[in-house]
Amino acid sequence: MNSGDHGSPGDRLARAGGVFEDDALIDQLNRALWSMWSRLERLPRSDVFWSHTNHRTTWCKVEDFARRCVDRNPSDETARWALVGLSMHAGSFGGLRSSPRTPRRVTRQCTT
Repeated sequence: MNSGDHGSPGDRLARAGGVFEDDALIDQLNRALWSMWSRLERLPRSDVFWSHTNHRTTWCKVEDFARRCVDRNPSDETARWALVGLSMHAGSFGGLRSSPRTPRRVTRQCTT
C-alpha cells in the first residue's frame, strides 16, 4: 500500500513478523483502514477536505482525513486505529507490510 497510490481498500496489511503483531491486531487495523477508506469515499466532493485535490481517494488522503477526524473528535476510535495502522505500515512501529500486490515501501509524497 503506497500512501500516494489510489490502490483499493482491498489491499490489506499482512503480518511481517514484527514484535507488535498478532492476528487480532492486524484484523482490527484492516477493519479501521477499510472503514476510513469508505468514509472518505462517502464524503461529498463539495466538502472543504477535497479543495485543491483531484477528488480521488488515496491512502495519503485517508491518512489526512483520519487526522482531521481525530482532531475534530479525539474519541473517534476508527480514525485512531487507522492512524496506528498507517504508522505501522510506514515503519514507524516496524510491524506491518502490504500484501504482495502492492509496493512494500510507503512514500509520503502525496499528490492532489
